[in-house]
Amino acid sequence: MTAKEDSGPPSLLSVVHEYGPLQAALVAALSTQAARQLHVTDLFSWPKSGSVEVAAVRWNFKRHGYGYEFTDPISGRVVDAHDHLDAEVCPIDAWRLELYCESKGVGAVSVDGQIFSTGDHSRISAALERLVALGAIRPFRMSSAGVALNYLPVDAPWL
Repeated sequence: MTAKEDSGPPSLLSVVHEYGPLQAALVAALSTQAARQLHVTDLFSWPKSGSVEVAAVRWNFKRHGYGYEFTDPISGRVVDAHDHLDAEVCPIDAWRLELYCESKGVGAVSVDGQIFSTGDHSRISAALERLVALGAIRPFRMSSAGVALNYLPVDAPWL
């Protein structure tokens, strides 16, 4: 067994702390680029596709609906940002984390010693709710039925 196998899956909170600032940095880079090159600040006037550089990595992006999918063509990582793109806050959700984990080849994450499959939306949602119960993240937006739609870490270092 390799050292990675010995250590088990990464913690979901560590994935959140990796994904959150990366998503925020990508959206900020796109916003800055749109403002500087196109002289637009309205989200719907941002470019439909192109590339931005974050931490010495050139990411390709394409717009879809209200969001953007960013892809690192070298590593294959995918960051799909879709909510509150025009604000300082970029919340996370189960679907976006599922896509990110899949793009990184992460098949499972742990929360408080429990293992959750990243290929199952309901399991990622359950893991996020466990992080809420532990006080590590908080719901950001709720549905009319009282279900959390997305989250922010309590100690979000990128905010």
